[in-house]
Amino acid sequence: MTINYIANDPAVAAIPAQSIAASPNRPAGQMTFNVTSLPPEQVYSLGTNEFVAWQAREAAFRTLETFENFAGPLRGWTGRPAKLKLDLIPNEGVDLNAFYNRSSVSFFSFPLGGGRTVFSGASADVVAHEVGHAILDALRPDLWDVDMFEVPAFHEGFGDCIAIMAALADQNIRTALLAASPQLNTPNFVEGTAEELSLAIGTAVSPTHNAAQPRRAMNAFKWVLPQSLPDDGNPGVLINEIHSFGQLTSGCYYQLIREIFQAGPGGEAGLLQACQVATRLLAQAVAEAPIRPRFLETVGRTMILADKNLFGGASEAHIRTAFGHHGITLSVTNFLAPRMALTPASTKKSKTAGKGANLASLSAPAKRLLNDVLEVAPKGKLTRSAFTVAGPDTAQMTTYRAVDLSGLSEQLTNVKSYNPYSALVGLSGGAPAVLGAVDPAAVISNEVRSYVATLLRRAQVDLTPPGKAKPAAKAASPGATAKKKKAAKAARKGRKKRGAGYLSEKGRATHVLRLQGKEVVLERIGFACGCHPLRWRFAGG
Repeated sequence: MTINYIANDPAVAAIPAQSIAASPNRPAGQMTFNVTSLPPEQVYSLGTNEFVAWQAREAAFRTLETFENFAGPLRGWTGRPAKLKLDLIPNEGVDLNAFYNRSSVSFFSFPLGGGRTVFSGASADVVAHEVGHAILDALRPDLWDVDMFEVPAFHEGFGDCIAIMAALADQNIRTALLAASPQLNTPNFVEGTAEELSLAIGTAVSPTHNAAQPRRAMNAFKWVLPQSLPDDGNPGVLINEIHSFGQLTSGCYYQLIREIFQAGPGGEAGLLQACQVATRLLAQAVAEAPIRPRFLETVGRTMILADKNLFGGASEAHIRTAFGHHGITLSVTNFLAPRMALTPASTKKSKTAGKGANLASLSAPAKRLLNDVLEVAPKGKLTRSAFTVAGPDTAQMTTYRAVDLSGLSEQLTNVKSYNPYSALVGLSGGAPAVLGAVDPAAVISNEVRSYVATLLRRAQVDLTPPGKAKPAAKAASPGATAKKKKAAKAARKGRKKRGAGYLSEKGRATHVLRLQGKEVVLERIGFACGCHPLRWRFAGG
C-alpha cells in the first residue's frame, strides 16, 4: 500500500507530494507513536483529513527513526523506559497551532477563507519540530520545568534543528537543496521552517506579525541578554520571546552543518554526513550540559568536549566558528578551571585525594562546603549526575532552589518556581574541587522572574488558583456577541499587538499553578507553538 507524502512543507514547490510506501510500525520494545483516528492506508487527496493523518504519522516516524540512527536510541518518552508510546493527534480541531504536552504531539486545522484550510499536521517541518520537543524531553526531562529564558528558548530552537535534520535525511531534498544552494550559503527551504503556517499568519493577522515569515536557521542574529530585546517586532527581528530567540540555537546548528560540509568531500552524501555529525554532537552535548542561565553557551562548550571524545576534536574549529558567528565565544578552559577546593583547611592530607569526584567520596566537611557554595536549603537535596564528556572524575552536583514570584502579579503572591542550581565538581591535584564559575543565586532569581514576567505579558500562565475551577462563561448578549465578532475581525486584520510563533485562537496556557505540599508552585504543562501576543487573545478565546 502507498500514501501521499510531502517530505518538507506544503508551501515548498521544490518538494512536491509523492506516493510512497508508509513507514512500517516500529518493533515492539521501541519508542513509537499512537496515531489517533488513522484511516485505512491508501493514497488520499491533499488537503483532506485522511491525507493529514498519514502525512503526520509518516513525518513523525521518519523524524524519530532518523534521530535514533544519527544519535543513538532513546530510553523512553519523558526519559522513562516504561513510556514507549506517545499519542499523535493529526487534527485536534480549529487552531493555527501545534503543541507537545508530554502526553501527545497535537496538530490543528485553520480556515483561511475562500475554501482554503491550513493543516499544521500537513507540514513535515511542524511535525518534526513538535517531535523534536518530545525527543529533547526524552534526552533531558529535567529541562521541562526550568524557568530560565534560554532553556525553553533552546527547547524551541532544538525543535527547529530536528526539522532541519529530518529534511536533510531525505536524499531528494539534499539533491534539490544543493542544486539551489551549492555551498548552503543562501536562504533556502531547509533552513527556513513552516513556510505555509507563516504565510497563513500573514494572511490571518498581518504581514508585519513577527511570525509572518518563516523562522530561519541561516541568520545573522548575535547573542545578547534576552531582557535587552524588544517584546515585539516585525518579521526578521529578534525579540524577547522563546520561539524567536530559539533561532540562535538553530542558527548555530545550521552553521555547524555548513562548516563541516564545506570542509568535507561535498555532494549530497557529504551533506548527509555533515548533518549526522552535527546532530550527534548536539545530542551528546545537550544530554549532559549543566543547566545554567547562559544555556546555549554551556551546550556549545559541552559540544567541544563531546567532539574530543567522539571524533578526536575533528570538528572543534567548526563548532567555535558556528557559535562565534552568533556572537558566542566558547572557552572550555574557563568552563573546567578549578575555582575552589572542597578539601577543608587542615594540616593533614585529605582522605579524599585521588578517589574521584563523586558525592560518595566527598568527606562530610567537603559536602558542607559544597552545600555552602550552592546555598542548599536546610531540607534540600544535592544530587549527582554524570558529566562523562569531561572524564570519569567530573560530575554535576545539583540542588533545586525556590524563587519567589511575588510582585509579578497579584495571583503569584507567595507562588514559587523551583529551578536547578548546579556546580561541576572534579579533581585538582588529586583533591575534589569546584570547576568553573557558579552563578550567584541573585542571577538565577533574576533570570526566573524576568522569564515569568514575559509569560504573564503573553498570557501564557493560567492564574486560576490550584483546586479551583475556572468560572463558567456567562451567556453572551447579542450586543456582546457583535462586539466579539468585531474584535476578532479587527484582530485578523492585524490591528492588535503581535507576538511570535504560530497563531493560536485558543490562548493556550503553557504554565499553571499547582499545589505541592503547602506551597503553590508554577509548573509547565506544555510547549505550544501558537503565538503568544502581548496581553491579547482572540475575542472569546
